[in-house]
Amino acid sequence: MNKLTDKEEQALHFSATAHGGQKYGTDPYLVHLIAVHEITVNFDLHEDIRVAAYLHDTLEDTHVTFEMLVDAFGLSVAGLVEAVTGRGATRSLRNENAYRKIIAVGHRAALLKLCDRIANAEASKRGGTVSARLFAMYQKELPGFERMIREAMRGDMHSGMFLRLARALSQEEKS
Repeated sequence: MNKLTDKEEQALHFSATAHGGQKYGTDPYLVHLIAVHEITVNFDLHEDIRVAAYLHDTLEDTHVTFEMLVDAFGLSVAGLVEAVTGRGATRSLRNENAYRKIIAVGHRAALLKLCDRIANAEASKRGGTVSARLFAMYQKELPGFERMIREAMRGDMHSGMFLRLARALSQEEKS
């Protein structure tokens, strides 16, 4: 793992505290956050996206508020986290809500969401912490997800990331 910046280190500790004993499947929740962060590093993404990778589920799954994120990490990072946070009674409504915000915010929010989806798809394909049901759900959602990402990225596509997501959601080598 590359050396973290001070802001990344702060986000890692902040998120670890906020998520506490939460689980990602059977693993500590931090396993998922580290996986998302590692993808941002693999693709050499901006520091704000790398920081938001550790924080991306805090608004959705913890007591953390938007204002707390702004105070701790600034408006840019907090805005990215808010953009990928879906609100609504059903998964469909939550996705619709997040997709609208991601499109409005644009490129950086789309990259963060894409890293999160890659991490989820790869975990579901391994079959360990995320179930086969989630793998099938991510496959089913792929066309709409891809349309949203393309619109949010406004033509500035990151084909390597799409290739990694497609590979993660392929049936080949599924364990």
